Amino acid sequence: MSPIERRSSPRAPSRAASTDRRWRVLVVDDSMAQRRVLGGLLKRWGYDVTEAGSAIEALDLLAWAEVDIVISDWIMPGMSGVEFCRAFRALDRRSYGYFVLLTSKSAKDDVALGLDSGADDFLTKPVNSGELRARLVAGERIVGMQAELHEKNDLLTGAFLDILRDTFANFELRGALATQRPGSPNVPGATINQPTIASYG
Repeated sequence: MSPIERRSSPRAPSRAASTDRRWRVLVVDDSMAQRRVLGGLLKRWGYDVTEAGSAIEALDLLAWAEVDIVISDWIMPGMSGVEFCRAFRALDRRSYGYFVLLTSKSAKDDVALGLDSGADDFLTKPVNSGELRARLVAGERIVGMQAELHEKNDLLTGAFLDILRDTFANFELRGALATQRPGSPNVPGATINQPTIASYG
């Protein structure tokens, strides 16, 4: 049986293909056959796909490449998918990355372990293309919402800084006007009212 079951073959175009944005997906699996099948399907759906044969290789790629969605096998030599997920979450990233674990594990303890590591979702092997598509759509939605939130936070921060600058400028202007009042000893040419001493005799 193919690594990806084709009980359903969604033909609807991906949001990745219907918008200007090409969603970037990183596929991490020590099986070249699995990577090729997943990568080929993702590319047909309009995704920008990068492949890595191990978690270590994936982390090296992530040092310079940005991705939106990660699809990683759970059981891999060297570093497992769970360990890779923890390392991924520890990276200094501005944008959120949606992380999907591929696994044959279904026990509640295993699911809890994956969630605790920072995984957003799971896909049971062999992967069903319809389920994969649903996970990708969910990932796009989450990443898009996070990006929108960051953008709004940046706008609010910029507006707040503008208000602070205007406030300090007003304080400085008021201080300058106060020192320029008639009779002020700090202003050149100002008239200083001397006390009048009465003279007798």
